[in-house]
Amino acid sequence: MKKAGGVLEGLILLAIGTYAFLLVFFGNYWRFLNPKFKWLTAVTALVLIVVGAASVLHPNKEPKLSRIIIFLLLLRLFWVAPAGISPAHRVKAQSLEEEPSRATVEGVEYIKINLAELYSLCREGVEAKLAMHYAVRGMVKRDRQLDRLGQFALVRSTVFCCLADAVGIGFRVKYDHVDKLSDGEWVEVFGTLAPLVSKLPDPAIGIAGMNITVLNDSCMLLPHKVSATRKPQIPFILDIKQAEPYAY
Repeated sequence: MKKAGGVLEGLILLAIGTYAFLLVFFGNYWRFLNPKFKWLTAVTALVLIVVGAASVLHPNKEPKLSRIIIFLLLLRLFWVAPAGISPAHRVKAQSLEEEPSRATVEGVEYIKINLAELYSLCREGVEAKLAMHYAVRGMVKRDRQLDRLGQFALVRSTVFCCLADAVGIGFRVKYDHVDKLSDGEWVEVFGTLAPLVSKLPDPAIGIAGMNITVLNDSCMLLPHKVSATRKPQIPFILDIKQAEPYAY
């Protein structure tokens, strides 16, 4: 009986390791962790597979029921997770997508950059960079206070480690046709940055599932064009680069 318990422990570890390995290469890994941690998960998966296989061949002589239950619960959690290994929902990681680093609209060239990268760039205070033309995309968030100022917030969720630490990051956008935008729709904004002459109170905006949503308090966007766009397959910002090509 003890031998059977030891074999079961090994099989469970082997199954968990196999699942993690498949998740790295064939699943929606980005729904669990930032893709930059794929290498770590792959190494961990291989260790679990080796340890699990060794445990099956040489079973633990003193298996513990509590440990087996914990392993089973963990395995059960993985297999019932709605964002696991599913070919129907498989998408390429945002950081691996190959897109042109610039876009030309009506004869003007814009640097494609995500909101978190632009936020970081503004904190650097490099005037030459702030004078450039930028293309960003995100979710429209409206608020009465912003409406009165002829503004809307352009925001996007940023994942640094996993979804639990996701933060909404965005900018105020000065726009004369705010009334034509719907709260929650996705748009692309092509324009320039302008400094905020004074710190304005934060509007009451937020993204569902995000504990914190912050707007840049030093710059705002002045759009040349605002156009509707489809929500990306991966709506989160997973990569933040310091120079072109940015992780648009």
